[in-house]
Amino acid sequence: SQQQETLDFVRLVGTVRKGQVALRRGDFSLLKATQNTLVFQRKLGNDVLTVAANRSAEEQQVSVPKPTSGDTLSELLTETEITVEADSVQLAIPPFGLAIYQ
Repeated sequence: SQQQETLDFVRLVGTVRKGQVALRRGDFSLLKATQNTLVFQRKLGNDVLTVAANRSAEEQQVSVPKPTSGDTLSELLTETEITVEADSVQLAIPPFGLAIYQ
């Protein structure tokens, strides 16, 4: 059911947040805000996380500055990786969704 999916998603986000001190205590930097998206970073020491939220029914693509010195970013909710090839990175945010990149 949709209620169970929502509960599972909230639990997953809570688990990721609990495991990432930077999400709770890191310095906040707003990267981009539009009518349908919000992208911000939390940074604590060398730990940098980029959080991207989408309130629309369609996937959103946003370009943000490269957040780390590495060549890949891991999306912590889906456990997928994206390759970073330039000074900026294109993030895909799922419909009505959230993505947390490290």
